[in-house]
Amino acid sequence: PNPSDVIASGEYKIEVYHRAMDRCPGGNEDIQVIKHTFRPAVDPAQDPSLTAFIFQNWDVMAYMHTQPKPRDPAKAAAFSSSVPAALVRIFEGSQENRDIVCTINDPRPHCEVRETEWSSIEILLKDPEGNLIARVHRRARLTEDQNVPISLMPPEAPASESVQALLDRVEAALRMGTVCEWSEEGHMAADLRGAVTEEWDY
Repeated sequence: PNPSDVIASGEYKIEVYHRAMDRCPGGNEDIQVIKHTFRPAVDPAQDPSLTAFIFQNWDVMAYMHTQPKPRDPAKAAAFSSSVPAALVRIFEGSQENRDIVCTINDPRPHCEVRETEWSSIEILLKDPEGNLIARVHRRARLTEDQNVPISLMPPEAPASESVQALLDRVEAALRMGTVCEWSEEGHMAADLRGAVTEEWDY
């Protein structure tokens, strides 16, 4: 099915993954994966749903949610009013390309730098059964990290205007901020730790 038709039907979900990988500030491995799942309201009397699920690894201590945590209803409303429409604009009239990949240059000099781009921001449109309909994926290219050969980086592919608009709307709705804000001392991670989590050392 065409992504625009799926969204128009109101029967879909959107998953957004923010990933920070291969970060070792001060020599401590610092990995975060945050998954947001949005579901539109199926009844005018209901509100849209937005939940978050996180996995984090800090210096070989890892923990993850055992169940998704509902996010602020204001974030769900902001997401509902802007992100699906931005997805429609990207795929409207497209019958072939349902998998869009773009890149952003990350000029961090080495893996111990704290302030970096997200390694990956991936936006998935799925039907209610979880079948993938369309994907938009932005990856970071490490342009200055001497530990990672540029030959291993994805080819440079700047986001189109419509894709950048989608990424901007996702950020405006979710207010993810920077990778640092989700690290061990970041206040964004602390906000989600109120959910039921499982923690282990390995």
